[in-house]
Amino acid sequence: MNHIIRISSTLVAALAGVGTLACAPESSLPSTAQLRDSAATSSTAIPEPEPVVTVEVPVPPGVEGVNNPRFHPDGEHIVFGFENQSGKQVGIIAQDGSDFRCLSCALGSVLSTRIDVPNDGKRVLIGNGTTIGNFQGSPYPSPFPGDGAVPLLECAPSLLDCQEVELVFARIPYDEKDPRVLVPHRESRIAPDGVHLAWQQVRSDIGSAMIMGELRRVGDHYELDELEVLTNTGPWIEPIGDDEFALVEPLTAGELKSFQRGGASVVFVGPSEGSNFDAFEIDLASGLVTRRTEHPDYDEPLDLSPDESWAVVGSKRSFDPAADLLAPFNLIPRPPFFALGGGVNLLGLWAFQGDDQANRGLDAWLIDAEGERDGYIGQPLSTDLCYGAFTRKQWRPDGTGVLALERKRPRAPAECDGLPPRMVIYELTDREPIPPEQRTPPVPSPDAPWAAADPETLDPVAPPTGKRSFPGPGGGVATVVWLPIPAPALLGSSRVDYDGYIDAEGRRLDGFEAIHYASIGTMRYVADIQVSGSSEGFLSADASWTGLSSFRGELVGEVISELDGEQRRICGPVDSAACPPEGDSGE
Repeated sequence: MNHIIRISSTLVAALAGVGTLACAPESSLPSTAQLRDSAATSSTAIPEPEPVVTVEVPVPPGVEGVNNPRFHPDGEHIVFGFENQSGKQVGIIAQDGSDFRCLSCALGSVLSTRIDVPNDGKRVLIGNGTTIGNFQGSPYPSPFPGDGAVPLLECAPSLLDCQEVELVFARIPYDEKDPRVLVPHRESRIAPDGVHLAWQQVRSDIGSAMIMGELRRVGDHYELDELEVLTNTGPWIEPIGDDEFALVEPLTAGELKSFQRGGASVVFVGPSEGSNFDAFEIDLASGLVTRRTEHPDYDEPLDLSPDESWAVVGSKRSFDPAADLLAPFNLIPRPPFFALGGGVNLLGLWAFQGDDQANRGLDAWLIDAEGERDGYIGQPLSTDLCYGAFTRKQWRPDGTGVLALERKRPRAPAECDGLPPRMVIYELTDREPIPPEQRTPPVPSPDAPWAAADPETLDPVAPPTGKRSFPGPGGGVATVVWLPIPAPALLGSSRVDYDGYIDAEGRRLDGFEAIHYASIGTMRYVADIQVSGSSEGFLSADASWTGLSSFRGELVGEVISELDGEQRRICGPVDSAACPPEGDSGE
């Protein structure tokens, strides 16, 4: 029986603020009417909230730990990872829970429940990471000594009629003797054309290399040809005068998340202002980089609607300012200096994993094509008090719904205990199917002539170290000190001193901020910045984090910022005397 939760559009704003931080300043949640009023100056009208019905996709007994659901190209079936008594599997099921089949059970088990599905209706990409010669936690060794690999589950004649199944490995090449390669392969994605494969390589020089290649069948496996590095490998700063520098933007160092526009572009998550993470899009043919989200909290996966007029984004954002994790760092606009010195890596890692503090994962938000503006931050789709959305979201091919994975919120009420993960479809009940001729069709992903060649011969410029001065667009200077990044991880210490630094909007910054790493996974952030000029405000911080490398980071201390009367604050440990539960002064 389907588990259906009906959400009234009048409740959207209130439910979006679940799990507020106890230590945050008192604030009331804006109504949708208030948001529309604040957006009156927008060039495009703010969309009215629309009704959403959350429908759970039921699964048969014995199917547990569902993960990473993706629509089959027919738009009627869902391919997903799960677990049973034999191990990790890949299955396919109709949206109403009928017509379930295990695609991988004849193989015993597979290495991962994380999958991706091209448009050919015959294959499923499995897994997202390797170690040298072996998959992490997999019974399948890499058949390519010295190289990584990723398997594709292939069904004949099709996924819908899988009479024969096999795992076909693709070789992921890299130089195992290159000390700059820290993690050779993660976050693999296959393009809709079924030919292009992209993945992320974590490196000590440029941080993240997004790499794309073409699959070529050779006997019993695939090789990857025509490798292209989609990450900026040139200088990250450039001289503009005597002892003065400017950042080279946009920084295309980030984590690759998906192919979009039928395969003509890729979306990645990367640094923007301050210590923020947003979704960016790269047009593969031209190399044009477009920022797709602009909220001060953590944004990651983004999927465009079939007609490209809407997007659904996985985000830590909320209508409740108290629940934003990165916003206290990013409310004051300033260049992403820390992105070059390693600091943003752990701040972003904490924001991504800070589910316990924010009480949500990466909830699904519906945003129109124009994006955030004038107080409009979209409409939340993940509004259940027990469940929050995680991992990637995907539009139904006809544009009438969004597929997502939901898990129990870390700080959900006690009555939610024991709830398993579930696949859901956010049904946009007022929408009509998009006519086929208006949908973006799958296309062969184009070559990227602007990209660097083979990563094994890559000779990128390393992140800057030492002291540099960056003049403000309107005057003053920001002096940055990057200490050398120690092996083996992307860590380092950075400090920025603002001396009358005036940005393009006339905001003047005075003061400093600094990040220091005592060890891998341990970080301290200190700041004292005053804002004057066209805006008034401040940023004050003395906070430490531990356990970041194990995805169990804990905050001790406080970060508070204010800009033109708008305030953001986080503190920790949660529910401690320093951060008492809501309504308790702690005295």
